[in-house]
Amino acid sequence: MLLAHGRADAAVPVGQAVALTSALLRAGHPVHSLVTDGGHALPLHRPDISAVVAAFLDANLPG
Repeated sequence: MLLAHGRADAAVPVGQAVALTSALLRAGHPVHSLVTDGGHALPLHRPDISAVVAAFLDANLPG
């Protein structure tokens, strides 16, 4: 699972993403957490973020 969250998200506190990541890891589920400096929307136009998403998809999707 790729979990992406913005530190400045006014709708959902970033602590919820951190807690979910921790719970998934404790349960033995693989998870990659990406915390950005943005808000509620994932800024895929940023090369650093799109590179992380692309690498995750390449590693986890068949073919």
